[in-house]
Amino acid sequence: MLAESREPLASTEPAFDPNRRLALADCCASLAALHADLAAGHEPGAVPWAFPDLAERHRKAEDCLDALAKTPGGPTEADWRAGLEELRAVWLEARGRFGAQARATRRTDKTAKSPAGGRPDAGATRRHHGGRGLQLRRWYTGHMGAEPMTDTFPTAVAKRLDVGAVAYGDRSFQQPPGELTDEIEQELLDVCAWSYILWCRVRALRGAVEQRR
Repeated sequence: MLAESREPLASTEPAFDPNRRLALADCCASLAALHADLAAGHEPGAVPWAFPDLAERHRKAEDCLDALAKTPGGPTEADWRAGLEELRAVWLEARGRFGAQARATRRTDKTAKSPAGGRPDAGATRRHHGGRGLQLRRWYTGHMGAEPMTDTFPTAVAKRLDVGAVAYGDRSFQQPPGELTDEIEQELLDVCAWSYILWCRVRALRGAVEQRR
């Protein structure tokens, strides 16, 4: 799949020159192409930081690319391409491990039987899946006095993290605190702005409803 998706790009790229120096724009373009390539076959949950050794490899690969991009005169094409391939290899390894775990989960789910009647043991299934969102639901129930949340919200949050990791390279974990706080402030302002927009629309809707009475 990935090899096929690279073929059209390869046909329009200049001939590979290992000693050619790359401009920052070339580095960014090739990195964006890698992210798009990986996103095409991405599955939520198939992320390097789900595995401690791959998380470390991912961090080192990202640091290596950052250092290469800052090379005076630009990195050589050979060095930059090697860095990209290492990052690709980490993601593909995570995808392979995630797939193996999913297959093992399905096999376990099929064989998990209740003591009394041959039906799958729901408790065993939940434990095998790792209780995704369990801590969040416990906090919400204990502190908010509400009914336990379903998996919908934690799953949606996890999916957004996965999409952001693929689209932006998951740089937030290594981003300088000052830059990170600036981005958080901007996101919070966006949330407030959307709240105001929704508030205006709800008021307009209420007015329309009252006029029909």
